[in-house]
Amino acid sequence: LLLTRQGKGIRFDLDQGSHQGRAARGVRGMGLEPKDEICAMTLAPADDEDRKVQVAVFTDEGAMKRTPLADHPRQRRGGKGLSLIFQRAKKPNRCIAVSIAERSTRFEVVDSEGHEHPLEAEAIPSTVRDGRGHNPVKLKRGISLLTVGRLPDLPPEEESSEEEGEAAPEAQEAHEPEEAAEKLAPVQAPDGGAASGE
Repeated sequence: LLLTRQGKGIRFDLDQGSHQGRAARGVRGMGLEPKDEICAMTLAPADDEDRKVQVAVFTDEGAMKRTPLADHPRQRRGGKGLSLIFQRAKKPNRCIAVSIAERSTRFEVVDSEGHEHPLEAEAIPSTVRDGRGHNPVKLKRGISLLTVGRLPDLPPEEESSEEEGEAAPEAQEAHEPEEAAEKLAPVQAPDGGAASGE
């Protein structure tokens, strides 16, 4: 899956690129519009019948979006591709990265001041293939995104421990009524009778 600076993308099978030598000229992957250029690429699964795999697109202004991979039809290599993000007339988006994203995917985006921003894929809004991007990462005025990296997936034991950590407050809440009942239970009065607790 190739992405251009102006937000066009094309998905084609790897076997459409012939095997060549290290110093060979190569073949055309995508036809480009004037002043456009390839800015990023990612390897995508061949099929996604369950629509669990999505394509995440990022721009230098911090706009980003996710779209099901199934909405990106495979084409012949060398075509002009399809729009992967809405393009404004006055100030077009400038894309910087594309990545395959699943429910557990985590990213790290770096801005022009060198600050790193952790980002979970679920925080990126899901929309139509040529829809508008959104800004889940708040950037200061004049600051742009430079790079986007996909973090390694967490091992299963770490994912389960995080889920247990999230469930802990619920367990605590479940014990609160019992604690409250103990506080309201009758206590022994000084004269040997039971105090009402009121």
